[in-house]
Amino acid sequence: GYVEDLNTITAIKLYEYYKKMISECKIDIFVSGDINGVTQIVEQNINIQKLQERKPNYKINKIEPKETVQEKEIKEEMDVTQGKITIGLDLHLDNEKQQYDVMVYNAILGGGANSRLFQNVREKESLAYTAGSSYLKPKNMIFIRCGIEIQNYNKALETVKVQLDDLKNGKIEEEDIENAKKLIIASVKSITSEQDTEITYYYGQELAGTLIEISDYENKVNAVTKEQIQEIANSVSINTIYFLKD
Repeated sequence: GYVEDLNTITAIKLYEYYKKMISECKIDIFVSGDINGVTQIVEQNINIQKLQERKPNYKINKIEPKETVQEKEIKEEMDVTQGKITIGLDLHLDNEKQQYDVMVYNAILGGGANSRLFQNVREKESLAYTAGSSYLKPKNMIFIRCGIEIQNYNKALETVKVQLDDLKNGKIEEEDIENAKKLIIASVKSITSEQDTEITYYYGQELAGTLIEISDYENKVNAVTKEQIQEIANSVSINTIYFLKD
């Protein structure tokens, strides 16, 4: 939304929207903890009994192949002391199951302290304060981010591209794969350590139209091979390079 929209919101509009949600939107009830008797309580609730079964009114994003676009570079200026590089990578996938391959690829590329970006851009070359990447599944993209000294832009960008090329050429060690899988699985196992986190996970599954149990998630990550990771590396193309400087 936009900041200026706030001025048009009134108590009456909020109440009308509330009634619209209650009467039309799909309602999911998640319970975590001692669930004995909860089902009965929910089923016998008078207000819930009045509700009809509803289908979600949203589109579930499926992984679809992307068209290759011409790489573009955008530079903007602001009163900053540190330069920011963000690189958008398109993933040209045609299979939902490849998301696990992407997770391992992303972990190797920039998912943690053992990743290529952290070890080479930050540690080895000392070109960045921070260097990493994240996988955004709904957009079928990976975002690389680096915080750098502004004068290091060209060298940092070149070093990032070397890491992408190395992975495309299969320069992937078994230790890289093992560390990446451990990182992902540790994160997945931590989901059940907090109730809010666990509910958020299963709500995300609901929105995606899937249901992957935690144990299945681990098995799918562990099954990823070097060949599959390299296939992902070769499906990646740079969409946009964005640089914020002073």
